[in-house]
Amino acid sequence: MIELETGPIATLATERVTTVAVGSARFRREFRTHRRTTMANKLPSDSIVHGNAFDALASLEEDAGHAAIVDYPWKFEAQNGTGRFGNDGDHGFDAYRTEDHERLADVLAELAESLVDGAWVFVFADDETSPEFRRLVEDSPFTYRRTLVWDREKFGMGTYHRVQHYPIIAATNGETERYVKNRGTVFRAMKHDGTPSTNDYPTAKPVKLYRQLLCPPVLEEGERLLEPFCGSGPGAAIAAERDLDYWGVDANPDAVDQARERLEQQRIGQVTL
Repeated sequence: MIELETGPIATLATERVTTVAVGSARFRREFRTHRRTTMANKLPSDSIVHGNAFDALASLEEDAGHAAIVDYPWKFEAQNGTGRFGNDGDHGFDAYRTEDHERLADVLAELAESLVDGAWVFVFADDETSPEFRRLVEDSPFTYRRTLVWDREKFGMGTYHRVQHYPIIAATNGETERYVKNRGTVFRAMKHDGTPSTNDYPTAKPVKLYRQLLCPPVLEEGERLLEPFCGSGPGAAIAAERDLDYWGVDANPDAVDQARERLEQQRIGQVTL
């Protein structure tokens, strides 16, 4: 079942915001526990929510997921001269909401409760955010494991050497028996290979990259991937490809529409990855 409307998760998230906005830290924890208890066994196999990721995460029950990918909307500056991702109204930076970096700590705290013990989490970063994001991961309930590298295989923008790679901070939810022994730390995946795509989203990551990151034992058949800030849903494509359950959330309605379409079409075999 693919949840195509805002749905109960986002509704509960909204209630959480209005109810606990002025509450104590203890009350927040108790309220969150109550929400997760009442949500138990109600999460559909596929759910893509349009809403605030911070609040939607807090509505998930414990042990809801078995791995997570976090493409956090960090603050950055870029001028590519194309107008596709500049400050040009509906398609500019303002249309793609960014967040203060320190709020990543809130995401990690919620994920630690929503993921099973030993689950892997992968946090995307760049050269500027990587040291800060690694510190936030190390200060979180997760156990830092390694900084991986996404090799985009083509040069991006830059004046002092053009960007070709991005760090990915890998951690586990405490100790793990999901040992990754059959792959290295560099993952090669071209962002744009020239193939026309209906899922062209400015900060999208390639499905090929997700395929490499999430192959067993990181995620096994029938388990659930959590993808806050899912964008156009590359994780949704992998979930459909591998018969995984999927939960994603994003504040951008266009991105959510693309993610839902990608998941629905791939479930019925209409998408070529």
